[in-house]
Amino acid sequence: MEYLLVAGLVGIFTLVLFVKLFSGGAGQAGRRKLKLPPGPKPLPIIGNMHQFGDKPHISLWHMAQKYGPIMYLKVGTHSLVVASTAEAAQEFVKVQDKIWAGRPAPPGADIFSENMANIVWAPYGPYWRHLRKIFTIELFTAKRLESFRPPRTEEFNQMVKSIMDDVDEGKPAVDLAVKLNHLAFNNVTRMLLNKRLFGVDTSSQQEAFRFKELIFRLLSLAGTIIIGDYIPWLKWVTTVTGFKRYMKKVKADVDDMLQEFLEVKKNGKSMNAAAQVASVDGKSPEHRDDFVDILLRQPAEDGTGRLSDTSIKALIQDMLVAGTETSSNTVEWAIAEMIHHPEYAEKLHAELDRVVGRERVVNETDIPNLPYLNAVVKETLRLYPPAPLNIPHKSLQDTTVAGFDLPVNTQLIINIYAIQRDPNWWEKPLEYDPERFIKDPEITVTGTHFQLIPFGAGRRQCAGMPLGILFVQIGLARLMQSFEFALPPGQDPATLDMSKNFGLTMPRKTPLQALCKPRLPKHLY
Repeated sequence: MEYLLVAGLVGIFTLVLFVKLFSGGAGQAGRRKLKLPPGPKPLPIIGNMHQFGDKPHISLWHMAQKYGPIMYLKVGTHSLVVASTAEAAQEFVKVQDKIWAGRPAPPGADIFSENMANIVWAPYGPYWRHLRKIFTIELFTAKRLESFRPPRTEEFNQMVKSIMDDVDEGKPAVDLAVKLNHLAFNNVTRMLLNKRLFGVDTSSQQEAFRFKELIFRLLSLAGTIIIGDYIPWLKWVTTVTGFKRYMKKVKADVDDMLQEFLEVKKNGKSMNAAAQVASVDGKSPEHRDDFVDILLRQPAEDGTGRLSDTSIKALIQDMLVAGTETSSNTVEWAIAEMIHHPEYAEKLHAELDRVVGRERVVNETDIPNLPYLNAVVKETLRLYPPAPLNIPHKSLQDTTVAGFDLPVNTQLIINIYAIQRDPNWWEKPLEYDPERFIKDPEITVTGTHFQLIPFGAGRRQCAGMPLGILFVQIGLARLMQSFEFALPPGQDPATLDMSKNFGLTMPRKTPLQALCKPRLPKHLY
């Protein structure tokens, strides 16, 4: 990652030079012409970029406490508005949803998003609507998700068995972060490709680690600030340092692997004999179309031919990036909070024992009958949203919001992290307390209650939300029914490190390792 360091140093040096050369109220003329929202005064050239820090969701949250719920900033040459309350978010993505349905070109868009051929970054228009229709009508329907319940259940069984194997081997602590990440990865690849990678054979394991490493690099690069994307005349920095060449190499490696999968599918062959969904229990698998099978049958946007390989690869990449780390992070945070607050763990164990018992394994049909479990899931998503800052929106025309004038192409960030800590909506908002949702069970995470929008809201809401919620619910239920979790001897749960890393997602700074005490009869593992 030396390219990142060199690019950053060159960019910072150039910016400091120009800030010293130029002074005055550059960029303020627009404020005099329009009634823009309040915000901190931008510096010449870089705007407010220097104020974002390494945790921009927190920096913007603190700025909003001074400047208000709708705040205006400059990011290089770009105009940015930040919504930091439920009411402000509702104005943008409900009242004016269509006006703010655009997407700004992301950093490295020409490289990472197949020129914005994916559903996350595609401009609002016929092509995006076509992809969204495929997601909502063909892929993430209740019927389709139900059809994948058997392989999903197998993967959860495998995870629990893997933890139990570690316990039987006398390992001092189980690396839950790794277990959950492998679980999420296998769940997604089985839905996408009818293929499980982790825990099969040596060649598949190697392929899995290679694939996972490539996706991790892609995710890291996609979250890197590329100075030339915000200050156009500094685009040369990315090229001169070799960073652009490195980005292209990572993306080419990802494309090669995805194209290989596609060619196998188009030729009607199994992915490979060992990893093709041979059931974990050795039984013959029930045939079901996977997502790539379905995508290969979809028409192109104009109704002629089929969806292009470029579009299919972009959609696969979306689901791999969005569907693995985010879900596993959330379950990991939930288990960490159960360790941190044993009194809540006791109540969740009691509910599972009362509703399900200890003579069978909890399953997805039990979820509606487990209100305390659902309260824990909601509270975890409140304090640890999968993406603390939503993917930016862009205005498609000039508009007025809450009396402020916002011109076309203004970028919008909804600070979900700030909204879900707003004391006007939440009592003791910084404390973890799932029982707030026992008192108010009608509050949902689906985008209708704007004080709790971990998956966003409006027409550009996360398309994979139904699967994400289901994964967290059943993952937490299976783990909590199967084990009691504790820290290694000598560690006090009250002092468990709960600090966070920031990126496109919000993982724990310290991956969770825990002692796991079985709660069920041996044959259920």
